[in-house]
Order: sequence, then structure tokens, then C-alpha cells
Amino acid sequence: KLTAITIAFLFLLTACNPLPMPAAPSSAAVWHYVDLRVLDPVDAPNAASDLIAAYVRLSKQDLEIRLDLLDYTQLSGVDYSVTIQFPGGRTWIVSAPHDGQPTLTSPGFTAPGIQPRVIHDLEMDAVTVRLNRALIPYTLKNAQISASAGLNGSVVDEVTAFSFSSSPPARAPLLLVFWNVLPAATPV
Repeated sequence: KLTAITIAFLFLLTACNPLPMPAAPSSAAVWHYVDLRVLDPVDAPNAASDLIAAYVRLSKQDLEIRLDLLDYTQLSGVDYSVTIQFPGGRTWIVSAPHDGQPTLTSPGFTAPGIQPRVIHDLEMDAVTVRLNRALIPYTLKNAQISASAGLNGSVVDEVTAFSFSSSPPARAPLLLVFWNVLPAATPV
């Protein structure tokens, strides 16, 4: 009887498969230093609206613009806006309100029907704006991109305009110093 129970248990045990690990969000998984375009100083009145870096890249299907924040939370009520200025004066404005759907407007020009997607990544303190690159009728090589964070209808922080094809900022030297980290005492 014990042998039959053991065989049945082993049979059931082989049917158990481990749960797959959830994949990391694609916006956080493959960003590299070469995608970085601008670093912004800490200068906003609160950490949730302080833009500190901007990245841009072309993935297989999308133009992706990532905005890093000092301390991002969706409950902060901050709205984000990304402006893309193409050569020839065409401008697109992507608005990502904290409580609604993102929109794309094109003042003075017809918008090509692109529906922007926004990814809020709370673990990385980042907001990523995605536009379908197949629907972008203009060249991106010399496009100027800027971003801003707004609170209660007023702009509280901006990232200076940068070119899509500009190189990343120079790396900063860093020295970590640990001082008085462990409590220590002598018997005397």
C-alpha cells in the first residue's frame, strides 16, 4: 500500500512545473548608457516632479523616450509633456497626464494617427513614452526633444532640448567613501 502511494505521489510530482519568472518590463530591461542624452540637476520643488535624466532610442517597432525622476510616484499628480521638433518646423507634443490617456497633438500640422503609449515604471522611477516608429513620417536624425513635468497646470521642471542623434554626456568620476560605518570600541 505504501508503494502505491509513493508511486502515485511521484506521478503527481512530475506534473508540477515551476511558475515562470515574470519578465522585466522592456522599458527597464535593455536601456544602455549610449541611450542617455541629458542629465538634469536636482532643481524641482519636490522629488516626484524632478526630472533627472532623459534617454531616447529606436526599438524594433517604437521610438522610446524615457524620463527618469528623482522619486517617482503615480499619486503625486504630476503631468508629463514631451515635445519633438522635427526639421522643417513640424512639432509634436505628447501629453501624459497622471490620471488619463496620453495624447499626441501636432499644432498646425495633421497628426498621423499615432496613439502614444506611456509606461509608468515605479521600480525604476521612470516614465517611458512610446510612439510607433512605422507611423512617423519625418526623419528623426536631427529631431530636437524636450520634456517637462507639470503640477497643477504649471511647469515645475524641464529637461533642456537635446538632439535625437546627440551623444551621451561625459561620464562623471565617482569615489565612494565609507567612514564610521561600524560601531567600534576598545576595552579601555
